[in-house]
Amino acid sequence: MGWATSANNDTPLALDALARATRSRMPQLGLVHHSDRGSVYASGDYRAALKAFGAVASMSRKGDCWDNAVAESFFATIKGEMIDDRDFETRAEANAAIGDYIDAFYNVTRMHSTIGYVSPIEFELKLKSRRGPLFVMNRGAVSVAIQNATRAALLSGLRARCAAWQTHHEGRRAV
Repeated sequence: MGWATSANNDTPLALDALARATRSRMPQLGLVHHSDRGSVYASGDYRAALKAFGAVASMSRKGDCWDNAVAESFFATIKGEMIDDRDFETRAEANAAIGDYIDAFYNVTRMHSTIGYVSPIEFELKLKSRRGPLFVMNRGAVSVAIQNATRAALLSGLRARCAAWQTHHEGRRAV
């Protein structure tokens, strides 16, 4: 996973996360990079960086909330497991804690239901041993790799989660 932090959600932030992801993961040429339709990912600089890394850009259709479900789940997880219970004195302290959580726990140890209850590193190693292509979902500064062969099943599950989320929030608005 590539990640970065900043006071602003802008193209330089996304480029920093992309650079970190490509340095640490060294993806194969032809990697499909999927993102939402945000201006950051549609910017000329970001699209040029994808091209330079040999990645193929893919964007969701307007209104497809399930495209971001895995990333939104990550944000909820990091908030619930690490951020909500802490008070950071400085941005540097928060950056260090977030980095430690992502690089030493979330990617290496924590099991993920969307990838068969293994860690992302274990999942990636299994994929590389099969030499299968990757499908990447990106939201903010977070990238999650998913094997192409499991994409249809995953999207079906994400659509169900999205529908449940929408039903839940519509019920809250009606009250």
